[in-house]
Amino acid sequence: MTRALKSGSVSSNDVNRGKALLKAAILESYSTDSSLINAIGVQAVQLKQVQSIESLLSAVDGVTQQEVQEVFISNDIIGELIQ
Repeated sequence: MTRALKSGSVSSNDVNRGKALLKAAILESYSTDSSLINAIGVQAVQLKQVQSIESLLSAVDGVTQQEVQEVFISNDIIGELIQ
């Protein structure tokens, strides 16, 4: 991971691992009644709408390696993480 940070590149494995972790977190946030109510409340307040779990998982699946790379570079994440 340190090598990827220094090189400024994000591999497809990095992206896939991140997507899997995010999807697991989304599924966990819908796993109990109280966490489901909390997730719905947060979405309603922040987004003024509530998205289905299928919609959220689909959005995560739609993230590309190129998009991650662009955000990674444009936000200077590399500089912040390796200082």
